[in-house]
Amino acid sequence: MRIDIITCCPELLESPLNHSIIQRAKNKGLCEIYVHNLRDWTLDKHRKVDDYAFGFGAGMVLQIEPIDRLITHLTSERHYDEIIFTAPDGERFDQKAANELSLKENLIILCGHYKGLIIEGFGSGGLPNTDDSLLEGLKQFLAEDGIAVFSTQVENEGSDLSVYEVGRIAQSLPGVVEGKDMTAEAIITKLMWALGQTDDVEICKQLFIRPIQFDRLVL
Repeated sequence: MRIDIITCCPELLESPLNHSIIQRAKNKGLCEIYVHNLRDWTLDKHRKVDDYAFGFGAGMVLQIEPIDRLITHLTSERHYDEIIFTAPDGERFDQKAANELSLKENLIILCGHYKGLIIEGFGSGGLPNTDDSLLEGLKQFLAEDGIAVFSTQVENEGSDLSVYEVGRIAQSLPGVVEGKDMTAEAIITKLMWALGQTDDVEICKQLFIRPIQFDRLVL
């Protein structure tokens, strides 16, 4: 089985794709996984992959041109059973879907490029460790005007980021916001509202941490 993954942040995938069960499957020759940097298929000097939406809404959308160049290149070399685009409103990826896809020979997975990122921890020490590839991927994401919300699912309004080693590093990065004990659902709702008001990272951060009336959160 061959899986080609298209992403704007390949560093984020280095750690999970080279450890544990996936690494053992690769070592046994059960699957091949190739990660492609979408920026390598742009033509401008800034390697830009997104642009403003035309005619509606705030925020950015992926450009089709680099996606088309890369997928055209891949499909010219072999047949692919599925080309999958990941999105928050897509079909749920569950065990049944995983079982069905495991029977395929070749897959392309196009990763969506999102403005917001949620990192959850559960109790003391629950946040990710200081794996270099994780931190470098996070830095790259934030350098592109992304926003990362750290939340800790513990009592008493959540733990302060400074109690975690990775949290202390993250606090110095632009675009990082503390979500305290907010659930992922609450973060998504509030982040969508804030991102809908502005494209400026600093203004969006201030909007996110500011208490707002419930009626403004109704989507």
